[in-house]
Amino acid sequence: MKIKALFSLMIVFLFVVTGCASEIKNKEQKIVVFGDEGSKEITDNKKVSQLNKILNNIDWENAEVQMARLPDYSFQIVAKDESIEAKAVTYDVWISPNKDKFEIVKRDGQYAQLTKESSALLFEIMTGGKLADLK
Repeated sequence: MKIKALFSLMIVFLFVVTGCASEIKNKEQKIVVFGDEGSKEITDNKKVSQLNKILNNIDWENAEVQMARLPDYSFQIVAKDESIEAKAVTYDVWISPNKDKFEIVKRDGQYAQLTKESSALLFEIMTGGKLADLK
């Protein structure tokens, strides 16, 4: 009986440690967005966490794609502390002709189409605006 209680306590401890570690990771990151209006930094931990969640849930396809125009937005997730050296991955984002979805390309050769919901959330994170308001 004591072994089961100890084992249960260890599992709870691991969940707590894992959760705290991911929060620390998000607190150490920022998003740098590039668009027509120039660049801006997003340091809000909630937005960084939301963006990481979107990116982690994407079913990426390995594909070299050539789009007909330059991306509408590009972004990177980088360390807040500029003395930390880490390879930043750049994501290029195109708004669909219907202005309701995003196509996203990792510059390392991966491609995906986002759902309407993920596209709307990503747009809000990057711009502070609503994708539905685009004309």
